[in-house]
Amino acid sequence: MGRDLPGAFLYPTSDDMAWRIACSQELFREHFQLHQPETQASIGLLDKKQLYAHAEACGVPYPRTYAPTSSSDVRDIADTLDKAGGLPVIVKPRTQAGGQKSKGEVATTPKELIWSVDQFRQPGRYSAEFLRDAPADIEWPLIQQFMPEAAGNTYSLSGFIDQAGSVVTARASTKVFQIPVQIGIGVAFEGRALRSTQLEAIESIARASGYFGVFEAEFIHSVDGTLYLMDFNPRYYGQMSFEMSRGMRLPSIAFAAATGSATVVKELLAHSQKSLRSTDASQQRFCDRFLFRTLLRTQYLNRRLDAEVRDRWLQWMQTGEVSDFLVSDDDPAPTIVDRSTRWRAWLRHPLSSYGVLFR
Repeated sequence: MGRDLPGAFLYPTSDDMAWRIACSQELFREHFQLHQPETQASIGLLDKKQLYAHAEACGVPYPRTYAPTSSSDVRDIADTLDKAGGLPVIVKPRTQAGGQKSKGEVATTPKELIWSVDQFRQPGRYSAEFLRDAPADIEWPLIQQFMPEAAGNTYSLSGFIDQAGSVVTARASTKVFQIPVQIGIGVAFEGRALRSTQLEAIESIARASGYFGVFEAEFIHSVDGTLYLMDFNPRYYGQMSFEMSRGMRLPSIAFAAATGSATVVKELLAHSQKSLRSTDASQQRFCDRFLFRTLLRTQYLNRRLDAEVRDRWLQWMQTGEVSDFLVSDDDPAPTIVDRSTRWRAWLRHPLSSYGVLFR
């Protein structure tokens, strides 16, 4: 593609793509415009073991996490957690790159913990190509404190980091519903005010890692008021159109930075700041209406939501400033393609679809 479109701008849209570009950026630079830091800067954020090491060094709170590298480590951790009342936990991959798709599994007993780790260690979880360049112990998952608040009490901070490590523009939101419901990807968000503590935390990690560019970081808002860092995505992300609807044009900023258009970057940042000052974050909402309605109905049918809660969320979609990236008054194609694709997937894989929609 780069040979056919010389000078085209390339930016990662997934962890897998971010890892691939970071490790092979010299090759990609021959054919594409990039806005890419040194290889280790991105890898150090995509690999959660390294991310949490940065957080530890910078004094940024994160959930209690163990990184075993042997079966004896796993047994010792399971025994320690059992005696200390530290269960349940989440067993989760160190990275979503390399073909890994699972967000994690909740383990409530030592036996479940050991079994879950064994499942993550099964051959084929990561591609052979990925494993050639990845850390030698990348196949060992993390064992992390389970925080049920993650299902509906998160704080997401996104924006753009310059090469000095400063967050030059940002927006904040909270994930109010996700799929699967217990551990999953957000499908509905609300705008929130920016918090200086979290902005400073992101800047400290960016400077420690050397990262610059588009980012999205997720924190869990715990019951004691502490915000714990969960993820730091050095790439484009799922709800980015929410930020674009709120005046922060991240793709345009990244492109202008990649092409050295300092004046354009300055203009885009000024527009972003002006939009931030002129809007009420609490009234800004983002969701995939079709998927969100489907989830509300299936959760109600499975008696996980009562009628009052379901109806409150249905009303939520009708109030405030709602952004739905799949709906356009003048172009029905994205809606049609998305719904037909989803229905085909649900019908082809009914058992896994049941687990996603009803649990």
